[in-house]
Amino acid sequence: MSDTPPPPPEGAYPNLQAAKGWASLGNGEVVELAHAAARLAARVLDVLIMVVVFITLLILVIRYGPDTGLVDEPSDWLLDVDAVLRIVAIAVLAVMLVGIVYEVALTATRGQTLGKMATRIRVVGIDDGSRPGWGRSIMRWTIPLVAQIVISPILTIIMGLLLSSVNSRLVWVPMILLGWAPILVVYGFLTWDRARQGLHDKAAGTLVIKV
Repeated sequence: MSDTPPPPPEGAYPNLQAAKGWASLGNGEVVELAHAAARLAARVLDVLIMVVVFITLLILVIRYGPDTGLVDEPSDWLLDVDAVLRIVAIAVLAVMLVGIVYEVALTATRGQTLGKMATRIRVVGIDDGSRPGWGRSIMRWTIPLVAQIVISPILTIIMGLLLSSVNSRLVWVPMILLGWAPILVVYGFLTWDRARQGLHDKAAGTLVIKV
């Protein structure tokens, strides 16, 4: 965060109505907002971390799953699609649980995931700039999750049904675009919002600022 904010216009900033790149908290403090590029970089780093976690958990499930009865022996997998899906489902569930610990817990207690620490940005409450706490962190994590695993599949299925009669190899293109639309809207909203809030920030009452 810069030491000296730009001088405010005549009169105090209304809440979240600061000059471009700045915002006023509920307590009157003026903070410098994190740039969209820094937030994207932080998200990429966090996703890479979760990919490593997913691959690690998948290997552990493959290695020790048969011993615990969670999955069948590896020799049976190629003949059993359900076994493969069960392995992936277990790994995905484990990643979601790890995600709660990683994303929610770190945001609630520090305001920063490892990606945000690396890019020197932090999540704060819009009222006083304090750590978001558990309620806001859970809300902030839930909105993108719902967009990705609930709304996206529904829209993709609807588009697939609407285009089922179209005889074209490119029919999958609009399905993929529509499937990505909800999560892009959630995060992309910050690029045109004056306070640089994504929809998950709006719902949770948080800002992402420079530190």
